[in-house]
Amino acid sequence: MILQGLSGEVSKEANEELEIVYDSAQHLLSLINDVIDISRIEADQLEAYFEEVDLDEVLREAVAAVSRDAEAKKLEIKTDFPESISIISDRKRLLQCVLNLLNNAVKFTEDGVIKLRATKEAGILKISVSDTGIGIKEEDIP
Repeated sequence: MILQGLSGEVSKEANEELEIVYDSAQHLLSLINDVIDISRIEADQLEAYFEEVDLDEVLREAVAAVSRDAEAKKLEIKTDFPESISIISDRKRLLQCVLNLLNNAVKFTEDGVIKLRATKEAGILKISVSDTGIGIKEEDIP
């Protein structure tokens, strides 16, 4: 309500701080939902809701969600994906997957670049995230 100005005007600095608090609360809610989803998966109760989804919209939303943390670490996020690709998917789950990949990239990259790429060839969509972080130990890959 405060961010929407329903309780009166706030200074620019206060508004920026409130946006940080709001973004952090949204991130915490997302983590809580992830834990709930894991419980649902383990209980075979997770349901998918398929719909037509604009891929570039989902990918841009994911980049926007991690951009503040990336900027704080002076990381560059490069994107390479076509516009106007519609797919049939569970939007929430797709966003969740891409966010998890991007959050991990930001978390484990100290400097350099994070790349988000999507390609569609012969009806197959491939989404990848690469970074200049520490990588995965060879013994942990399996």
